[in-house]
Amino acid sequence: MIMNKMRLKQYLSSVLPNTKLLNNILDPFPMTVHFAMTNRCNLFCKFCGQAKNKWRKEDELTFEQYKDLIDQVAAMKNRTVSFCGGEIYLYRDMDKLLEYCHRRQITIEMVLTNGTLLNEHRIKALVEYN
Repeated sequence: MIMNKMRLKQYLSSVLPNTKLLNNILDPFPMTVHFAMTNRCNLFCKFCGQAKNKWRKEDELTFEQYKDLIDQVAAMKNRTVSFCGGEIYLYRDMDKLLEYCHRRQITIEMVLTNGTLLNEHRIKALVEYN
């Protein structure tokens, strides 16, 4: 069952006696924001259904829309993001988006890629952004 934050607090406070401690625990939520950048993939692995989905570039959010979301993440206590999807480097502005997160001092927890589109520039950027 999925509960919203308020219902979860109410439930846990009925179970746990220290609600002040509980509030301190729940305040930093969400801990990480996960972005599914695209369902497109440049591989056609038989064991994976990802590339079978018929996604187009037009189905994806724009860089400006992602920038707005990143700005919202920057206002949160825990400023951590991860990026996944099909092959994230098929998203046209992935390099710019990672750089924008870095400039906004957001921790990039994970970048999930099959690695086939990595180049020297991208590898250096990933190392720089941790």
